[in-house]
Amino acid sequence: MKLYHVKLILKGVSILGILLTIWAVFKLYQMGAFSDSKVLIDLLKGYGIWAPLIFILIQIIQVVIPILPGGVSLAAGVVMFGPWWGSCTTTLGLCSDHSRYSGLDDALVIGLLMFLLVNRPCKNICIN
Repeated sequence: MKLYHVKLILKGVSILGILLTIWAVFKLYQMGAFSDSKVLIDLLKGYGIWAPLIFILIQIIQVVIPILPGGVSLAAGVVMFGPWWGSCTTTLGLCSDHSRYSGLDDALVIGLLMFLLVNRPCKNICIN
């Protein structure tokens, strides 16, 4: 397979992932899962052993699209998985995405500083 085909497949998968995320957020919003923790708990109970993973994915979506109040998701995690595992799943979902975007922010800031400092003549930024 050529590099062009790999890039095309990755773009397609990325677009499909974005569309699926938008669809999932819309469906969850219609169900009321973002405003009522009982609805979210009932939804997650249907997934059985996969419920913690689904909950972590919902938490990751919450970081990108802040539509779910933090209190609702925290309460749902603690009620559904207990105080220890509920706190762990909530923290894992929130922190994993925050750390990813924090790293992205760091890379953007370093890139901006390098552009501003390297591409400018020294007389504009240095005091002689």
